Amino acid sequence: MLLGPGAFAAVTALGVAALTGARFHRALRLALGAGALVGVVFVHWLIAQSLYELDKLCPSCAVVWVVTVVLFWCVTVHCLDRGPVPAPRLVREVVRDTHRMLLGAWYGVIAVLVLTRFRPYRSTLP
Repeated sequence: MLLGPGAFAAVTALGVAALTGARFHRALRLALGAGALVGVVFVHWLIAQSLYELDKLCPSCAVVWVVTVVLFWCVTVHCLDRGPVPAPRLVREVVRDTHRMLLGAWYGVIAVLVLTRFRPYRSTLP
């Protein structure tokens, strides 16, 4: 429970520094990308636990899911487009041109998982 606020605080501080014109070392940008990857994998594990083990949906947890996925996606797009991860030009262009659609599809898959998991519950509502 304490990992999230600390990680979000660090990312917020880096974002504010970037907005003020700070330039970051390649290693820091790679560490941010790795941290975002670990965070999104962990969040998907938490999604699975919430939906299939606990059988509960927490609104504040869902907000963390949304924020973590978009954070991972933004960091990944930045690292591929302008950052430290070398990628072929075609890959960079495809990611740059379709990243909003892919993010929407990602959220759509999560929404479908939630809706199908709690379908029996919804059918009992008036």
